[in-house]
Amino acid sequence: MHQLYTIQLHWIEMASTLLIIITTLFLGRVTGQLISEQCLQCICYATSGCDVTGGCSDYTCGPYGITWEYWADAARPVMASDNPFIDGAYVRCTSNKECSERTLQNYMLRYGRDCNGDGTSSCYDFAAVHRAGADTCTGPLDQEYLNKLTSCFQYFQIQ
Repeated sequence: MHQLYTIQLHWIEMASTLLIIITTLFLGRVTGQLISEQCLQCICYATSGCDVTGGCSDYTCGPYGITWEYWADAARPVMASDNPFIDGAYVRCTSNKECSERTLQNYMLRYGRDCNGDGTSSCYDFAAVHRAGADTCTGPLDQEYLNKLTSCFQYFQIQ
């Protein structure tokens, strides 16, 4: 009985991941890139100074500080010729800036929202969801992250 339940759970997880991937591919073709390159750069800068050599800490990896759960919720994007269900795929993707950016794009397609109540989903909102999560992005961001975001927004003239 336990083995059957485990197999069913595995198939449900695979089906939901496939659905997210198909939805992401479809929406990506329709809307293009959700988060602009400049916005991604600001999130990267505010998160780690955009340190692409930082590797992994206890809970996060790469220049965007992505957790395993965040990566999995983003449909487990991988490097070319990699498999999302093989050990190390998470670390390989999130340690690579381009794959990390696909992770953010996928995550925002699923969880992006208007966090500051201005009626639009802007770079600030994506940065807030990235830092605090979709459920708590309406609260204040930590000051260091917010200062770096603000500085970067001014540099790129992001509203």
